[in-house]
Amino acid sequence: MLLEKIEQPAFLPRFHDESCLSPLHGKPVGIIAHGGGTKEVMKCYKGLVLDTIANALSWPVGMTIVGTSKKWPSGVVFPVKSVEKDYNSIFPIQKYDWADIDKRIKPLIDNVLRAVRQHCA
Repeated sequence: MLLEKIEQPAFLPRFHDESCLSPLHGKPVGIIAHGGGTKEVMKCYKGLVLDTIANALSWPVGMTIVGTSKKWPSGVVFPVKSVEKDYNSIFPIQKYDWADIDKRIKPLIDNVLRAVRQHCA
């Protein structure tokens, strides 16, 4: 829903006139997705979440998508370490490996900051 609120107002004017650029055009963005615990599930999140959001923000909005590497050009996914039941709640308790998350997200943050400096130069 939020993505539509960003994409649609940028897409329609640009669709009819290529010179109508979003105020976000050219601005760098790093996308972080959360979920999955195995490599296979994380690949699914890359395709379903990261790539979908990157696609919506790239041409229609005109943002510069920043990734971590050639393997992860549209952002980064960090996994859930484990999920436990909370019998007093309908919501599960998700546990995380914070050192692993830091290791995964730091390259994206570094790349986004580098892109922001280049954009502002």
